[in-house]
Amino acid sequence: MLRRLLLLVVLLVGLSPARTQAQSQPQPRRLSLSGQLRSGTEPVAGAVLALLQPADSSMLAYAITDSQGRYTLQLETALPELLLRVRSLGYRPQLRRIKAETQRIDLSLEREERLLREVLVKAQRLWAQRDTLNYLVSAYTLQQDRTIGDVLRRLPGITIEDNKVIKYQGVPINRFYIENLDLLRGRYNLATEGIKAEDVATVQVLEHHEPVRALQDQRPSQQAAINLRLKDKAKGVWSKALRLGAGVYAPGPLWDATLQASYFGKGRQQLLRYSSDNLGRDHDPAAVLYGAFVSEPTQLVELVAHGRPPVGNGLFGYRHGAHLSSLTRLADSASLSYQLHYRHQSTHGSSFAETSYLLPEGTRLQLTEDISDRTQLHATELQLSYEKNRAQSFVSSTLMLSGEWN
Repeated sequence: MLRRLLLLVVLLVGLSPARTQAQSQPQPRRLSLSGQLRSGTEPVAGAVLALLQPADSSMLAYAITDSQGRYTLQLETALPELLLRVRSLGYRPQLRRIKAETQRIDLSLEREERLLREVLVKAQRLWAQRDTLNYLVSAYTLQQDRTIGDVLRRLPGITIEDNKVIKYQGVPINRFYIENLDLLRGRYNLATEGIKAEDVATVQVLEHHEPVRALQDQRPSQQAAINLRLKDKAKGVWSKALRLGAGVYAPGPLWDATLQASYFGKGRQQLLRYSSDNLGRDHDPAAVLYGAFVSEPTQLVELVAHGRPPVGNGLFGYRHGAHLSSLTRLADSASLSYQLHYRHQSTHGSSFAETSYLLPEGTRLQLTEDISDRTQLHATELQLSYEKNRAQSFVSSTLMLSGEWN
């Protein structure tokens, strides 16, 4: 009996410290913290408030203030104290120790200016995307460049011949697009000599370009196409360019004038051009059609003209030309376009040649040729085109009317 009583006393003594220790640990309780953040009289929206453990600053809960700067934090913890951290861009951060109990805390934040380090971002001059090469125009433009043609001559792989034909890797291009639309239908000199270099963001070279989408996987193409990507400021607005030149020559005054207006929108593109000069140029950008076969009328009677020595192509006379190109996108794969062109050219020239022949009997035969001629030419052309270029089918219809008279 005495042994059992002694064993009971020992067990009670051993359990008392554990029971006392268990009763001394605090129980977790739920607390709610709310309030409002202000800077002066203005609420601070979008600020981040976080409750942290004092021991290691680990996050227990967080909240973001609303448009009125109000916040609510709820947490279940047994800690007697917590850390409250407040952060917001443009304001000085705060960190304070608070009691772990339900309460309302309104805070006032002070503005803080933070200087950011200057970062210089350089765009790539040239980059590739599959079969497309992209040239950053601003990286190749010089101060004296005026038109996009001046920049094209400087791009690697692209050359412009004396006859204005554009080649890529030595092969003539088959299309010249502006914002992925073929407005000029081969008369791309109007773009290279009329579109400002500052209006173009990127020149794209579409390698192995097949214009007919239905044949893109059927036959490989060795030719490339060029596509101009315009800057946003040049889209959806009329852009105008005027070039004037004047001088004095022995027979009289000289002039050279070109006026061009263009509009490049998402569903419509237009280009108008008028030019006039008396510099004797035998070149009209709007009259040259690249990449197309144009049959010339056969002359039944050959006219006698003055000789042309190999010292240049300059002629006496004057030239006027007017051109209108318009394209309307009917759908993602269909378009309707028309082109109207007129030119008037007047040239005159003369040549004098004297030839002497020594005959066998010792006599001399002398031939004198004195030729003076004047030529007047009027030419007009109207072209209507409808094209539907889909991945499964291709439809193209063109009506062309042209005429020349003296």
